[in-house]
Amino acid sequence: IEEMNVSAEQRLKMVLLNLDRMRKQSPEFEQRYLFVNIPSTELRIIDNGVTTYHANAIVGKVARKTPLLRSEVFQVKLNPDWTVPAKIAKIDMLKHELDEPGYFASKNVRVYDSSGREIDPRSIDWREVKSSGHFPYRLKQDSGPENALGPMKLDFQNDHAVFVHGTSTPKLFAKQDRFFSSGCVRVDDPLGLATFLVEDDPSWNRDRVEEVVKSGKITYVKLK
Repeated sequence: IEEMNVSAEQRLKMVLLNLDRMRKQSPEFEQRYLFVNIPSTELRIIDNGVTTYHANAIVGKVARKTPLLRSEVFQVKLNPDWTVPAKIAKIDMLKHELDEPGYFASKNVRVYDSSGREIDPRSIDWREVKSSGHFPYRLKQDSGPENALGPMKLDFQNDHAVFVHGTSTPKLFAKQDRFFSSGCVRVDDPLGLATFLVEDDPSWNRDRVEEVVKSGKITYVKLK
């Protein structure tokens, strides 16, 4: 209601102000670039000013916003494993295990101590870990259908440990407002995006991408 009651004159000033800000602050793009529009939860690939690929996206929730950054996508990783960031391990993953005992084992999440030794998650008193306020473990999820990154992720250098990737919960794309992630960008057709990017190499196509994903083998494809 507050937004509907903004006058046309005030709204015009806001639009002009933000348009000017966008012109001044927007980076110079290469001829071909991948662009994530966070507010509209969309991903586009632009080539010579024309959108050549479009995907619906899920971006960061209010408390864990998708960061603003610019980087170069250098490879596609098919069947990615996932080293869980410390904050997500301590807060989100621990909550899953407490709410659903055996969650780590069922989701192929491996637990390592500070020396790098793998530990059976069922041998750990997770409630005691929670009450201590200290999470002394490193979590790593194997590739596969349960992996939170889905069947592929795009690698690019950044200081936030975020990626563009698929998801193990595609039903969230049915929502109108798609602000559910911890900062990463999830896309609705990860294999379509992977195929679009790797097809610069004539030895790659959708069939080969799908074959690799079915094999379950972690595979890296360098991008031109």
